Amino acid sequence: MIDITSDKVYEAIKGNPVAMGRLLEIEKDTMSEIQALQDQYPWLDMGFLSEELAGPLGIDPGLMRDIIGRAKKIEEDHDRRVREVLKGGGNPAKPKIPPKKNTEKRIYPNDPCPCGSGKKYKNCHGKKGRSAEQTE
Repeated sequence: MIDITSDKVYEAIKGNPVAMGRLLEIEKDTMSEIQALQDQYPWLDMGFLSEELAGPLGIDPGLMRDIIGRAKKIEEDHDRRVREVLKGGGNPAKPKIPPKKNTEKRIYPNDPCPCGSGKKYKNCHGKKGRSAEQTE
């Protein structure tokens, strides 16, 4: 299992509180899954799972294989989720929003003024310091 307290993991997420929060959430979820498995099988020691122990402990080998498979799945899921956070920095994917385009027609100085006076814009409402409200 990937140790989230390792220096390598810390360097990857240093300064990113979102990633740290996601890693702590993953760790909490994983620990609760392991605890649920241990609650179901109180004699279980997650550090010493082996099919060879089934016989001496008087446990059905099929049950031991099932428990080992579940423990491996928990570990693999934990590692996959940690790698996703390390790869993506912990930020959920944000949809890309296209930039807004200006749909209004631009008025150039030599264009006719939109007020309808027949003058060029630069000689009517386009004069510096003069707005449309002042000339009407």
